[in-house]
Amino acid sequence: CPNKKSCVDQAIGRNKIKTESIERLARRLREKVLDCLALTPHSSRACYEKDRDQAAIRLHKKVLWFNQLFHNKKDLKLVRELLEEIISEAKQFELYFILLEALRKKQWHFSFRHGQRRYDQIGRELAYYKQCEEATDIATDYVNRLRLLREFSTGAGDEKTLLFLNNAIFHLKKIRIGRELPYFRYCLSKLERAELILQRNFNAARNKTLEQLDLINNHASVYKVERLGIVHAEIAQLEIY
Repeated sequence: CPNKKSCVDQAIGRNKIKTESIERLARRLREKVLDCLALTPHSSRACYEKDRDQAAIRLHKKVLWFNQLFHNKKDLKLVRELLEEIISEAKQFELYFILLEALRKKQWHFSFRHGQRRYDQIGRELAYYKQCEEATDIATDYVNRLRLLREFSTGAGDEKTLLFLNNAIFHLKKIRIGRELPYFRYCLSKLERAELILQRNFNAARNKTLEQLDLINNHASVYKVERLGIVHAEIAQLEIY
């Protein structure tokens, strides 16, 4: 494979342009391609419209648009409307990392115009959603650790896995705020299902899987196309027992 200099000589002519200029042009082209990807509309397929991962991509783009409009001092009414749209959709999908950033922008850039009461109100909202984020992070971590225990812990028998599940479920049930969060409840249900299967209580495990299906179908923060397919397969598998 030829080096960059020989490619430049072949394409443009020897000594007519420096290799550094080509590298600079390549960097700029890469940046333009990434900009284009950031602005490209998300998938319009109906089954992905309410997919949580697609929502995260869509909201990241809206945050980019907000930053661009805000710092270019464009129409502030449009900027505020876009920010409110980001906040509303981030709440719906429980995308707390985006929600917290948007709420901070709202508090720092807009709420002070309405006095301290409004500023403090958003501060309390920030504190609440930080707790929500922490709760969902703990629940997600337990689900991931169960997967690690199954796939990478050699000699991890049912007894060790049951002990882990018992401790995880006990801990999650003590987190009060989790009862309000669909994604938290989904993670807890997954752990409870795994415990019931190890206890060979397949009928109760099937009911837990149906509970997960209900959460997926009725809450945008839980819905994912792949997750829906997996749960249907798990229900079919449990029908065998």
